[in-house]
Amino acid sequence: METNIYWLWLINFPFQLISADLLGPYPRSKNGNQYLLVVVDWFTKFCVVHPMAKATSRAIIKFLENQVFLIYGVPQIFVCDNGPQFRSTEFQNILREYKVQKIWYNARYHLQINATERQNRVLVTAIPSYITDNHKTWDVSIHKVAQAIRLAKHDVTGHSPA
Repeated sequence: METNIYWLWLINFPFQLISADLLGPYPRSKNGNQYLLVVVDWFTKFCVVHPMAKATSRAIIKFLENQVFLIYGVPQIFVCDNGPQFRSTEFQNILREYKVQKIWYNARYHLQINATERQNRVLVTAIPSYITDNHKTWDVSIHKVAQAIRLAKHDVTGHSPA
């Protein structure tokens, strides 16, 4: 998989390049969730989140297909880490099936490589604001947290992702 940085200068429209990352495991919520999938569009900085009970390739594929690809469009470039969920044959097959042109894997954990890592820092600091004394409710307001991030003016673009 090619990782030429020059592609970043060719990002011209929303959801042309997206990245995904998993947060967790968190304390198992009352809904049975322990992980949070975060997907970020590099053009607008729009983020989509999805609480998950298990961090499996199948669960990630189902969410990406139904809640990202079929709603916002299929990206030309997909960036993720080297987690086994993203390296699986099943995951690579779905990206090939949808004709994603480039798949970039981060060589190592490095905050500047993946735009999702920046969103993760914001999410990790915002989640405690919505939790009272019960840590098993971290996933109850996660979509409200994501919407607050989408509505806030982004420092890089000068606009809200929404």
